[in-house]
Amino acid sequence: MHILIFYFSKRNKITLVYFFSSTRRFPGHSREGKKFDADVHRQHIFGLHVAKYMTSLKEENPDLYAKQFSRFVRAGVEPSSVEFYYENLFHFLLVCV
Repeated sequence: MHILIFYFSKRNKITLVYFFSSTRRFPGHSREGKKFDADVHRQHIFGLHVAKYMTSLKEENPDLYAKQFSRFVRAGVEPSSVEFYYENLFHFLLVCV
């Protein structure tokens, strides 16, 4: 496996960015077919797998949902808005950090 390392300086901070040249380690890689499903990978990046779990837990066991996602509930984060919060987080990291 090859790892490409890039670094850049922003506001006198050096940041290292690692890019793996293989997709085997990412969600969405199928061991059987040795294919990569980019949609599954995107769902993990934007937290859609968490939103699906939140939805199923909210329907099946509301008490456990309230316990496990208490901070989300207090912040007003619903399963349908998880992707929106992840997008805003990525935008904040790109612009402000």
